[in-house]
Amino acid sequence: MGRGGLDIKKGVEAIGKGKKFEGWLWILSGICAFLGIFGFFAKGWPMLILLLISIAIIAAIAIITDDDFQEWLAKCCFGHGDGSGVRYPNMEKEILALEQAGK
Repeated sequence: MGRGGLDIKKGVEAIGKGKKFEGWLWILSGICAFLGIFGFFAKGWPMLILLLISIAIIAAIAIITDDDFQEWLAKCCFGHGDGSGVRYPNMEKEILALEQAGK
């Protein structure tokens, strides 16, 4: 499947979770990766630029999105909340959420 296919798969999953902007960034990254890899072997430098664009898109995704650990940290006793003021009601649910984030 390769990196391009995995990026497109992540994009579809993110859109399914309601994260449309993130999903479309992943899909764009996957398309650039596919075009860049095939073009790199066929044409060289112009398609290498597509690979670099794809890497830049992934860096942007990493900067603007929260992962499961960041979401857990925001809601735990050390965090600032998730913006709605919702925190874990007790330590058991907090630990369970941490275990889920680690999977």
